This record gives sequence, C-alpha cells and structure tokens, in this order.
Amino acid sequence: MKHIIVEIATNSIWIGIASICSIIGLIISIILLCLAANLKKKIKWYAEIKRFNTDRNYLADRLSALKDLIAKNKILDDKLISDLSGEIHNYSSFINITTLKDRIYIRRIEKHLKKEKKMINKQHLCNQIAYFISRYGNDREEFF
Repeated sequence: MKHIIVEIATNSIWIGIASICSIIGLIISIILLCLAANLKKKIKWYAEIKRFNTDRNYLADRLSALKDLIAKNKILDDKLISDLSGEIHNYSSFINITTLKDRIYIRRIEKHLKKEKKMINKQHLCNQIAYFISRYGNDREEFF
C-alpha cells in the first residue's frame, strides 16, 4: 500500500490529473457561488414584487385621494404636502419595480413639493400624480 502511494505521489501523470481535477473543482465552486448569489438576488426581487402587489391598491387609493383633494379643493397645506411626500416615497422604495421614467417622475414631484406653497402648480402636480395612479393603480400584477 505504501508503495502505491509513493508511486502516485511521484508520477507526473497522476500529479497532472490531480492538478486538473483541482482546477475543475475550483471552476465549479466559482460557478456555484455565482449561481447562489444570483438566486439570492432573484428571491429578494420576487419578495419585493410580492410586497408591491399586496400594497398596490392601497398606494393607488391613497394617491388618488390626495390628488382629488388637490384638484377639487385647491388646498395645499403642510399636512397634504407631507402626506403626498410620504406616498411618493413609498413608491420610490420599490427600487426594483420602478422604471427610469418612474424615478424621473418621483424626482419631479419631490422637487415640485419642495417649492414654496404659492409656487406649486397644482394642475401640473395632479398630472404627475395621475401618472402613478394609471401606471400602478390597475389590478394587473407585476411579474417583471
């Protein structure tokens, strides 16, 4: 038995086979590591989509109510601005679901809300809010 071990350890063919096997093992380990990381990312993404689909109607209803308050009453006080900022922030928290266009609208609304109350164009603000209501307010689920 000792003779066989010494023969394997000193034979260049066996050493080459062992080297190739270790390289193949390293490559397989790296591939599995990448696949596991990708799977973790997809699970996280799916959980965010699932959370968004459960909250979608609530978010759309809240935005619709705030839009109606702005459009019908023409009132824009600090509480309404704060509520609207919070709802827009809720949409921006779904980073994997929102598109680039959505993020642009979010930034526009946030920038618009930071203006002085007298300078805020209520019709323009309502149009930007209507985009989110029409984009995410329907009953179709997102599966991206």
